[in-house]
Amino acid sequence: MFRLAEFRRDKKLTQKDVAEMFNCKQNNISIIENQKKDLTDAQMEALIVLYGDSVKSYIDDIDSVSIEKGRKPVVGDYLLPYYDVDITLGFDNIMNDQTTIPSYYLNIPAFKNCDCAVPVYGRSMTPDINDGSIVAIKEVSLDSVLPGEAYLIVTDEYRTVKYIRTCKGDPTKLRLVPKNLEEFDEMILDKSKIRKVFMVKGVITNKIL
Repeated sequence: MFRLAEFRRDKKLTQKDVAEMFNCKQNNISIIENQKKDLTDAQMEALIVLYGDSVKSYIDDIDSVSIEKGRKPVVGDYLLPYYDVDITLGFDNIMNDQTTIPSYYLNIPAFKNCDCAVPVYGRSMTPDINDGSIVAIKEVSLDSVLPGEAYLIVTDEYRTVKYIRTCKGDPTKLRLVPKNLEEFDEMILDKSKIRKVFMVKGVITNKIL
């Protein structure tokens, strides 16, 4: 149970302030504070977005909080969750260590239809996607992949961003094509090895010096 009244007093917020934050009626806040109703996951996530992990100190049972990957906070459906995971622009093997809670959120309305943003490293996609860039991605089905577009491909061995093209004569395989063909070769990949695929919807350049 989240101690909303205590949290609100400590932050010098009125019930009206919290109601506007959650986009609900003020009476709902009163009901929550009387402990007749707990916060929803989306409301809890909205507080974490605005106030950080310190809000967890007001939770009596922290195991009751569930923050789902990619869920948009109620304070703005264009807030894009950023996950600090390892994405390589090459084909190097990496530790497949996933994180479930965003490091922070990016306020970019143009990417409101994306699932999340992740950093990418390497030179195989330059100059289209530079080393250290952040890509906004949206998960798609393998059947809906558009040849020629850039995708984040996830297998058991690696996560990499490449242009996807069809493999003529073999519909069970795909070609992963880098932009920087002077330094990197393309790769043939069995579709059966792909666990997930995300379309790259946007790129935020972050130059590494």
